[in-house]
Amino acid sequence: MLADGKAFEVEFSDREGRTYESVGLRPDQIMLLHYEPIKVQPTSNVDRAADA
Repeated sequence: MLADGKAFEVEFSDREGRTYESVGLRPDQIMLLHYEPIKVQPTSNVDRAADA
């Protein structure tokens, strides 16, 4: 938290966890996002051979 709790430090990082940007934002500048990875069913070699 920054500015006596009136702002937050937000860090943006890549998939390896390396920070590429860090900014201070007020609560009205923040949007809550929800992320749920989709589950991909593995395909067998038999399925791939049928597609060929």
